[in-house]
Amino acid sequence: MEVPQIKQSLEHTSKLLKSTEVTEEDQFQEALRQTAAILSQTASTNTLRQLLSTSKDVWYCIKSIIEDHNEYLKKYGVGKTYELILRTRLVRGCVLLARNVSVGYNELLMLSESEVQLFGKENDVLLNNVSDVKSLYVMDEQATLQLTSKYIEELITNQSNVELSSILMNAIVSNLQFLSNLTAVNCQIKNHGLVFEVLGQFKKFKTCIPDSQLFNVSLPLIRFANNIYSDEEFVNLCLKKETLKFSDLFTTYFVPMRDIALTEDDNGLSEEQKDQVEVLCLSVFQNIIQHQAFSTYLLNASKSDNKGYDGSIKEILRVTRVLFNGKEDWDKLQLTNIIAWLLDYYDYLVSQATPLLTSNKASENDVQQLAHVHELIISTLDCFSNVVQFEHARQMLNFYKFLPKLLEFFKVVEMNTEKKKLKNQKQSDGSLGGVSDPTKKLFPEVKSILVEIITCLVYQNKENQDLVRNTQSLELILNNCNLDANEPFIKERAILCIKYLLENNPENQNFISQLEAKGTDIDEEDDKILTKAGFEVDIVDGKVKLKKAQKIEELEQKIRK
Repeated sequence: MEVPQIKQSLEHTSKLLKSTEVTEEDQFQEALRQTAAILSQTASTNTLRQLLSTSKDVWYCIKSIIEDHNEYLKKYGVGKTYELILRTRLVRGCVLLARNVSVGYNELLMLSESEVQLFGKENDVLLNNVSDVKSLYVMDEQATLQLTSKYIEELITNQSNVELSSILMNAIVSNLQFLSNLTAVNCQIKNHGLVFEVLGQFKKFKTCIPDSQLFNVSLPLIRFANNIYSDEEFVNLCLKKETLKFSDLFTTYFVPMRDIALTEDDNGLSEEQKDQVEVLCLSVFQNIIQHQAFSTYLLNASKSDNKGYDGSIKEILRVTRVLFNGKEDWDKLQLTNIIAWLLDYYDYLVSQATPLLTSNKASENDVQQLAHVHELIISTLDCFSNVVQFEHARQMLNFYKFLPKLLEFFKVVEMNTEKKKLKNQKQSDGSLGGVSDPTKKLFPEVKSILVEIITCLVYQNKENQDLVRNTQSLELILNNCNLDANEPFIKERAILCIKYLLENNPENQNFISQLEAKGTDIDEEDDKILTKAGFEVDIVDGKVKLKKAQKIEELEQKIRK
């Protein structure tokens, strides 16, 4: 078919669907056959897709079909009669046509101005530039979102009806594919409420998706989300105004979507398909956490009495840690925004943790609150430990005097938590115990990450090396050169930190040589553990040295022979 015949077919379909009278099945079947033929042509012919995308009549007709069907469904529902099922199938065909034509539109946008002019000349279409192409596009997401939401409701309600469920599932997938293409062209959303509504339905909708359709549904759905979260205005709305909706959306939609990609269960997805879904999910997360309004959201949500925020904050920080661990190509603007909210949130968490740690008496509520803050601060510090590897991040942290804050909080944690040697870590029942001193708190693993961040900040930075000495924090690092069951790897990290504190710093070396390193005593039991780990530790003349255990040296010599 040529463009005029396709327009005529669409107009006929529109009239058929507008009719409130009972329509003969043959008319629907004929319309379905014509639509199938058009879909086949537009899927395989680039020029036809592109020509149709330059026709306002085509776009208006498709838009009218979707809007009219929405009105019809308000009156009659989806699956009450066979005619309604035929209508649903026919509208799906039109949505698929819109999906194909939107690809053609996007293809035209990729052309240069001269190429657009040549296309217009060759096909007798008045096009002078890309702006002329954009002016012809009259679609928006609203009607398709309304239709998708209605289909999901009906699918959840009619799961037992196999035929209807299959028709609805196919229609939903088609809608999502079109929405994905549509927002790739123009990600500015007119009806934000509908976006929240559709994405928020995913938690219930997911249970209706058969394994055979999981990827077909997941991919366009997360592509759609990735497109709209590329819209500055929409992200700003989520993080400043619709914060509770966004929080709920994150835990009921984004996290389950990513879990689909990470699960080891046989859910019908290949490893390649899982990777596609995960990459898109992480792209959404990145758009959120690098936004300048994210700090406002995080602080407001954390300070709110509404418990609806608790789960989302933990999940956001958890996923952020994953994102930092897997991404190495942050640009300066992204890092600037990320460091900004990390600094704000660190200050807030420390202000919450410090009085709970220093309190002599702790109520049951205080203990629970400290455990909650502990979980958040571990995630936040872990994020710091990942971004501090970047030179730009270190420059920012130094500019905002972050190291003194770290050392100050380190001292608070050191003074108010209990060290536990490995040989004493288990109770008689084999479980990990709490604290033997009632004035001490359980706040594990925090010091280990603090030392890791400090190490990065003092590496080849004499100003920071001196700052550690001048704030009486060299002793603090030395006193953590012991094995501690509550602080895995802190000994190794503290030794490396001291190594970099002494490196090319005569003042620090002199200070250490005059200091009795009280915290570096290693008892017989701990020495056995170190030997099993394959190394020994010496502090000689104020210099920290790591050397391989004698048994390891002997073994390597035998291998070399």
